[in-house]
Amino acid sequence: MSLVSGYSSGSDEESDRNKRPSDANLDFEQSKLLDKPASMPVEKTVTGDMQHIKIDATSFKRRKRFFEESRISNAEFKNDSKTIKKARKGSDDPYDYASYLGSWAGYDNDDSSSSEEIEDSKENLKNFSVPKEDDAKDYRKAAETETTELFEKKQVPILHPPSQSKIDFNGIPGEQKCYVPRKVIFTYHAHENGVQMLQFLPKTGHLILSSGNDNNIKIWEVYGRHKLLRGYYGHTKPVNYINFSQDGTKFISCSYDKYVKIWDTEKGTCINKLKLRSYPTVAKFNPKKNNEFLIGNAKANIEHYDLNSNDIVQSYESHRGAINDMIFINDGTNLVTSSADKTIKIWNLGVNMPIKEIKGTKQQSMPSLQMHPSGKYFCAQSMDNTIVTFTTKKNDKFRRIRKKTFTGHHSAGYAIDIQFTPDGRSLASGDAFGFTYFWDWKTTKLIKKIKTDDQPITKIDTHPLESSMMAMAGSTGKIFLYD
Repeated sequence: MSLVSGYSSGSDEESDRNKRPSDANLDFEQSKLLDKPASMPVEKTVTGDMQHIKIDATSFKRRKRFFEESRISNAEFKNDSKTIKKARKGSDDPYDYASYLGSWAGYDNDDSSSSEEIEDSKENLKNFSVPKEDDAKDYRKAAETETTELFEKKQVPILHPPSQSKIDFNGIPGEQKCYVPRKVIFTYHAHENGVQMLQFLPKTGHLILSSGNDNNIKIWEVYGRHKLLRGYYGHTKPVNYINFSQDGTKFISCSYDKYVKIWDTEKGTCINKLKLRSYPTVAKFNPKKNNEFLIGNAKANIEHYDLNSNDIVQSYESHRGAINDMIFINDGTNLVTSSADKTIKIWNLGVNMPIKEIKGTKQQSMPSLQMHPSGKYFCAQSMDNTIVTFTTKKNDKFRRIRKKTFTGHHSAGYAIDIQFTPDGRSLASGDAFGFTYFWDWKTTKLIKKIKTDDQPITKIDTHPLESSMMAMAGSTGKIFLYD
């Protein structure tokens, strides 16, 4: 005698099994129930239509049991994925040009015609002189090998300021009264296909460090014959950012080859290097600790490293777009970051939680940040052809000062730098049409604009001790020294 539908006892087992409805019959019964809108009304929901189905408890339990038995766990799914990946033909290393097939690779047990297509493609690649496996290894080795070349031998170290100069290199930056430069005094033919970054040596300014699209880093003398002193080689793709330490004895570089390297300025040797998973976009030393540096990357993260331990001290994760720029404010206790997600965020250094987010419906991406020499404000270059100003005071909640908005230049579509004169009286910016603009900080009025080049001027820096010396550069690869 049958006890419950789906279960049997004694000699009735076979007969009850024949009477038990199959899953196909259940589906058919469900379809018949769905065809009765009177008894099963359709309800409207936010995401669509919903209709109730009548089903007995035994059928429900049976279907639930069938679903749970057929479900694949996460661990099994990962193991299956690894097995499938191992079965792929070719190499997984993109540097291995000879055997790398990428997502078009077939499988070891695949006898389809795709293998013939791959063979044809290999034959075509041979006609175009595809690098051999040894060449691929050489490329990887080049990315991990650093060299340097000294072009101008000097009796004193290059970090030592020149003795024959009217400038007091023991002076304090910002004590001098600064003016707008008048004319170009020298043009450096620095990098082919454009300059990515430039910076005067901190405190003395008798050297200019530059990087470019030619994968190289170079250091130039500012006084005397303006010669190239040393070259730093080791990146295999454009070097998009460089930054001196506080004393200038070392600098950090990041490149599109995903390497971040720290160099000895005087000797030209590579002190340390890191291979990242994503492209680094900005890298700066901690102003309070020379053994720490921060790296912003294209995956919207900022990573805080310690050179002594080679470990990550902290990760700052809140942005949703690539990191554009970052600066330190309030004596290095706070970090300001801008991102391609059109927001600015302020952090307590060492804490992975922003204390302030600056955003707005009309706010554009801000590729460049700069702190005023007084330390009370910071400015941001905006993609809507304006430069906006914010206070650095926590009590004021880092609010925007709308009266200090600088306009007149063209920055839309370009990552154009801004820079203050050391005394903070003037603000300078590059321009998409090759101009350099100067505004009065107090009144925000345009003081002067200089036609610097025929191509966009994207990089700009001011001499820390001179009253009117500045360096500008852009996509032509030239560095213009003005005074």
